[in-house]
Amino acid sequence: MLIVSNSSGTLSKDPAGTAADRLERNTGVKVLRHTHMKPACEAEIMGYFGDRISSPAQIAVIGDRLFTDVVMANRMGARAVWIRRGVIPDRGFVTWVEYAVSRFLVNRGYEAPEP
Repeated sequence: MLIVSNSSGTLSKDPAGTAADRLERNTGVKVLRHTHMKPACEAEIMGYFGDRISSPAQIAVIGDRLFTDVVMANRMGARAVWIRRGVIPDRGFVTWVEYAVSRFLVNRGYEAPEP
């Protein structure tokens, strides 16, 4: 298991790794230190797993953002699980667009591809 966050562990937002260290202590889960934000950190994720996996299809990316987490999973050939409803409601513009795009695709019969 690995946490990949665009805040904790990202060089631009957590340069000293303080937030990543705190998240690791609080969850017991490794936080990836990465230079590229999602969805562009696929190579860094694959580098972390190295030879422990034989294919990106063995990875499940679980996230709350369609345009970062799910796009990244699809780009790297992994499985994606989109958590649409969380503990704290997000009513921002980007979230509204994500839901609109999702409804548009589902209404036209789009189904997620197999990795």
